Amino acid sequence: MLSTQDTTDLVVIDNLSLYIGDLFLVKDVNISISSNQVTCLIGESGAGKSIIANTIMGLQNKDISVSGNIYLKNNDLTEKYTPWKKVRGGMIGMVFQDPQSSLNPCQKIHYQLGEMIQIHQNRWPSDKEMSNLLKDVELDASFLHRYPHQLSGGQRQRIMIAIALANHPSLLIADESTTALDVTTQRQILDLIKRLSISHNIAVLLITHNLNVVRYIGDFVYVLKNGQIIESNPVKTLLESPQEKYTQKLISAYNLPRLEINHKAGTPLLIVKDLEVYEPVNGVSIFTKHQQPIVQKITFTLNKGDNLGIIGESGAGKTTIAKALLELYPKSGVIDNFCKGKRSIQYVFQDSHAALNPRYTVKKTLYEARDLCQQTGPLDIEKIFLDVGLESAILSKYPHELSGGQKQRVNLARALLTHAEILILDEPTSALDAATQLETLRLLKKIKQAYDITYIIITHDIQIVRCMCRDVLVLKSGNIIDIGTYDEVFSNPHDYTALLYSASLLSK
Repeated sequence: MLSTQDTTDLVVIDNLSLYIGDLFLVKDVNISISSNQVTCLIGESGAGKSIIANTIMGLQNKDISVSGNIYLKNNDLTEKYTPWKKVRGGMIGMVFQDPQSSLNPCQKIHYQLGEMIQIHQNRWPSDKEMSNLLKDVELDASFLHRYPHQLSGGQRQRIMIAIALANHPSLLIADESTTALDVTTQRQILDLIKRLSISHNIAVLLITHNLNVVRYIGDFVYVLKNGQIIESNPVKTLLESPQEKYTQKLISAYNLPRLEINHKAGTPLLIVKDLEVYEPVNGVSIFTKHQQPIVQKITFTLNKGDNLGIIGESGAGKTTIAKALLELYPKSGVIDNFCKGKRSIQYVFQDSHAALNPRYTVKKTLYEARDLCQQTGPLDIEKIFLDVGLESAILSKYPHELSGGQKQRVNLARALLTHAEILILDEPTSALDAATQLETLRLLKKIKQAYDITYIIITHDIQIVRCMCRDVLVLKSGNIIDIGTYDEVFSNPHDYTALLYSASLLSK
């Protein structure tokens, strides 16, 4: 039997503290969440946002001790005998950051959606009922018969929302649910969450580090720093009149300075003419002229020192072009490479964890890269480590022992060890909070100057391009829509480019 507390709010978190031994992870947190509202919880990485969400769901690590109370519809979820099977997926739905890892790759959507209802309602839903759930998230019934790998990132996220809402929960927790999405898809998902919160009378707890998301969708916001709530207010009040210096710092971090402007024309490093890239056939890098190219007639010049930003929606062809430059995809057209070294172009992947061998220590990973370029002379690994903002003690660690930011910097250090002249950075800051993002961009500028590097930056965030790139290339469905310097393109943008710009800012 759950104990109760009288309150008009759907969820009340009362003096919640989480700790391991004498170490506090979260201390004296008080949060109220009302139905029909989007309550936002913001803060830098490591502030404790996800730990609070996991504790609401009873998913915190077993080593973590809990004090305080969490009330849902006046029921105390911190009681020892809380009926979690009823609460998780029934009273509370959760949408995690990575929908691909949350969905079963071996089962069609039909089974995964039906399974959620069967577990909580002890019945298998009709196809019509499941079709209506997909209709709520703006997908048609055909998606029931697809596997997760056959869906785009935005479609997978909509499926996760449908699964989370399948049993009509009172609370929906969305943990960084739009971080990896392109700007237009992000806005569509945020619009969907807001609409469903009103139409289904649901309270939403939105966990994010993105203040633009808070501004666009939020009703009330709590600011978390080092496990403690330091400020809370209605969104408009907090963003217009922040009281705490930390909150002011978070807001100011979104006004990215222009770090790369006023370059003189450098010598060409890459000249790309009429590049067309084809889908590999059964994993084999061959193509026929009968195939439809993924990207078509791509032509641009990359000059030394002039960073190039490639922007567009998911599926536009940004990463495809980058991989073609590395000879990873079958292609036609001309790529003239005027760099000096054989390994002159290196790729720093978006998923920094997947890019590292989990069985190698950091030291072994870097020594492997150094050995590949031995003919041009080894570089000082410890010096590079310092240059990318890491300590030498990390060399003995494995990837799972590192934070996301540390893994990203290890990948950057590995690329620098090959004497590359061009670094392709694929969404280098998409998973970072604003303050860490700005710190990372300044680090990239420092490395550019120290190692004489030119960047190709793949991103859906136009503000990153403004900050770091002199030139910009806008892609849509494999075709160039706009190309030129940043100022040239955005002083008179194509309609599609203007749409991306508006979506990037989450303008209402």
